[in-house]
Amino acid sequence: MSTFVRFLLVGGSATVVQYLVLVALVRWWGLGPVLASSVAYVISALYNYVLSYAITFRSSRAHVSAIPRFAVVLLIGLALNAIMVWLLADQLRVHYLVAQVAATLVTLSWNYFASLRWAFAR
Repeated sequence: MSTFVRFLLVGGSATVVQYLVLVALVRWWGLGPVLASSVAYVISALYNYVLSYAITFRSSRAHVSAIPRFAVVLLIGLALNAIMVWLLADQLRVHYLVAQVAATLVTLSWNYFASLRWAFAR
């Protein structure tokens, strides 16, 4: 199985976690879409790190080196995600789940290439 297919499977499960947390935070906790999306992104990213390290990229890079690199990838992805949701949901009044789908598509490319070429690279 290719790295990209493993990325899609692991990332897909992390995306499910993200969307479940997002909906719970918006519907049950009353958070705004940008904050809820950002919190959900961070929670899913922590879940994603463990699986990406072991399964997706099968990294041999020491955690002491991989975690800070992953954190940089995470922070840039978080910024991209928040900007997209803010622009679409808050400014253009697109439904927050539609905005999140667009943000997911943008961050997917960033996360894959940055993780493959830098965060988990051997």
